[in-house]
Amino acid sequence: MYFLGFKKLILKALKNRYVFCAFLFAFIVSVSFAGCASKEEKDIPVLLDSVMTETKETQIIRADLFDIEIFDGEVVPLIKEFGFETSGIVSMFELKVGDEVEEGELIGLLDESSILSERTSILDEINGIKSDYNALIQKLLDENNLPETTWQQKEMNELYIKRYEELCENKLIAYYEKLALQEEKLGHNQIVSDISGAVIAVGTAYGKSVRADEPVIAIADYNDLHIITDFIQESKISKYDDIYAIVEGKKEKLVYVPYDALVYQEMITSGTALYSYFTFENEKLSEAVFAGDYFPIIFVSNLHKNVICVSNNCIMTDENGDYVYILTDNLREKRYVTLGFRGINETEILEGAKEGERVYVR
Repeated sequence: MYFLGFKKLILKALKNRYVFCAFLFAFIVSVSFAGCASKEEKDIPVLLDSVMTETKETQIIRADLFDIEIFDGEVVPLIKEFGFETSGIVSMFELKVGDEVEEGELIGLLDESSILSERTSILDEINGIKSDYNALIQKLLDENNLPETTWQQKEMNELYIKRYEELCENKLIAYYEKLALQEEKLGHNQIVSDISGAVIAVGTAYGKSVRADEPVIAIADYNDLHIITDFIQESKISKYDDIYAIVEGKKEKLVYVPYDALVYQEMITSGTALYSYFTFENEKLSEAVFAGDYFPIIFVSNLHKNVICVSNNCIMTDENGDYVYILTDNLREKRYVTLGFRGINETEILEGAKEGERVYVR
């Protein structure tokens, strides 16, 4: 039917040569496009066919796989705050920001005159109680020795002596406790630096009143450098497989410096900002870095050592599972694999492929 209809159209077109030429041109063009479409369909590559062009490939290898977390690290000096052990009035304090301090240097003194005055007052009270006690006891004992003193009065005097002894003893205990507190303050009215460094903050001056253990000065030791980063719980840090900084393109292992338990608790209670502190395992490296330098800190976890793995770009998935294309000569063999740990760039292969096999890269 197709050809009969087509023949009638040709015969009709022959009656007009112009119409015929246009018709013939359209026919040639349509046949050409149909041929091209057919050719394109035949040229679609099938992965299981021969590889006639250059193919990107890699190998299945053995390597260490892991997860990483990256934090910003800053080099800072050891900073230590100092305060007086007791409360009082500052009688000596001359340091200012920028001054250099040597280990063992006296930083400040508190006026002890008030402590000494209080101590003297307490001693006077103690001596007064003892004096009054001795006078009263002697009076009552003398009274009991008089011939005219009745036995009833003697018994009353003896009972009074016993009660007065208990009263005086309780008073003396309280005053001796006060005296002990003042004695403890004496000799603790000074601050002595146990590090060498530069003063970076000052919080008091001569004649100022200070409270016990209130920080009044901060000193930075630039010979004892640390690297700090955002605070990470110690329990989490202990689970990392490796911690290092990248310094001038090289990995430099870091050692974690934990907080003292009491200091940590005090910082939590006071709301002080917390950081995680590290030092370089290579102590000589501290001489090559300076306070204010920044380095990325790498935290490595989930370390899988020396496992068979392949680039993540080689792994494909369909309804039957994960697979790769193994390259053999010029053929791609679709191979299903059992995967293990997935790393940043590679994934562990548990079954289905061997070390050294060539694989197709998408």
